[in-house]
Amino acid sequence: MNPLERLKEIASVLGLSAASEEYAWFDASNPVCRDAEKLLHSGRAAEAEEIFSKVLTEPRYAAVAKKQLPRILLALAAAQVRQKKWDAADQSAARAWALLSELRYRTTPEYAECCRLRGEAAKGRGDHEDALRLFLQGLAAVEGQKHPKPEEIVDRRIEIASLLRGMSRWQEAERMAAEAARVAAEQLPGARRQGDALREWALCLAECGRYEEAREAGEKAADVHRAACGDQSDELALDYEKLGSICQKQEDLPAAVGYLEKALGIRERQVGGDTSEIALLMVALADLYTFIGRLAPALELLQQAVGKLGPARDSSFAAALEKLGAVYTRTGRYEEAAGCYQRAYEYWAASPDDHADRIAANRQAIENLLPWLPEPEMPVVKPEAPDPGISVLREKPGPGARGPAGRSSAGLPAMTPPPLPPSAAPALLFARSPEPAGEIEFELQSGVADIPLPAAPQQPPARPAAPAPAAISTPEAASPGLRALDAAVSPKRDDSGFWGWEDLEFERLSH
Repeated sequence: MNPLERLKEIASVLGLSAASEEYAWFDASNPVCRDAEKLLHSGRAAEAEEIFSKVLTEPRYAAVAKKQLPRILLALAAAQVRQKKWDAADQSAARAWALLSELRYRTTPEYAECCRLRGEAAKGRGDHEDALRLFLQGLAAVEGQKHPKPEEIVDRRIEIASLLRGMSRWQEAERMAAEAARVAAEQLPGARRQGDALREWALCLAECGRYEEAREAGEKAADVHRAACGDQSDELALDYEKLGSICQKQEDLPAAVGYLEKALGIRERQVGGDTSEIALLMVALADLYTFIGRLAPALELLQQAVGKLGPARDSSFAAALEKLGAVYTRTGRYEEAAGCYQRAYEYWAASPDDHADRIAANRQAIENLLPWLPEPEMPVVKPEAPDPGISVLREKPGPGARGPAGRSSAGLPAMTPPPLPPSAAPALLFARSPEPAGEIEFELQSGVADIPLPAAPQQPPARPAAPAPAAISTPEAASPGLRALDAAVSPKRDDSGFWGWEDLEFERLSH
């Protein structure tokens, strides 16, 4: 951008521009609305909307509102369009439309602006047919004025051509853009708007399949914008971006890469540029690098783009993550690829009804990577200390019985029962172990009355022969406490050497 254009831009932001150039609706006779219009042009649309709403509703501004009501309504609608409040903007513009619907107003600047604002609101709501009708009415109002301004005519035709291109009505769009380029070449040669018209015409020609003409028109647009706005201007960067997309449609990928590299170089050298625009440009260039096999620069650009889009956390961020995961997969970095797909999946999963296809695609990508991912490490579980339990008074003779040396057959030392307090009335509770050759557990419950043993059954069931226990061959070899217990159950002992405790049924007491 040349110094004069830059100075005008700074003055516009600071609110120092002349009234005749920037603020057409209000002058010094309406200082409140004039200040609000300055805020609107400097990008502070919410504050401007608040002031315009107060002028329309508060009684102290009734005289001002009555005198310039249509313009105030249009300024309010413009502030609402800037904030994408489509319904509110249409309502405000419709109130102005009702005041300007008479035939004598059909060629006024206010009526043309009203048509444009209502068309913008309809376009924002997705009603393109209604927007096209309103835009055409606004163009007729501009061209029907006594002294039509070529700048407004070019702007309206560019706007209509862009809408027609979005509706896939490419032939109509090309004719509208060609007329805009002709008017600009005749009445605005070398101006910024001539470059804008040439760029839109190039895009329409590309949609019609006329790629060579499109590239020629795009190059002319870049030359005009370079001369009018400067080598580092947004307009020139946008020209190179559109030329890159045209070359990509033409399948001339090297030329497309060259244009996008030029655009990215301009964007990165700009001070205070929009980081999201730079990130999206990086993603587009990374796509081209991937197509032609240059994976290393594609990976670097996608990593930077994800970092720039991270704070926004929008759909562009999730799409960039998916592209980064695809490049990681092609370069063999499967863990990083799975992480990218997982993060993208988490974003899309926040709205499962709207993004079911993306959710399924990311889930499938993660499943495809599973065979190449390392096995997850199992957590180390520290063994718990064994429960000492309650001292065992006597073990059942069997495979684990005590040997002659005072040790069990499993090599464990023999356990000596601790002395019992004389005041306690112990009770012995028996329970069969779930192991086939396990031992009978004895739990000592203090303070519980002795439980008498049940009487022996009349005919005990037959038992297979078994060797005599090796731990204690006779009752005399046992301790006095065990000999007393042996005497209590001696009627149950049979000739096979079993003590008969397994025939008794006992009920475990709860602690």
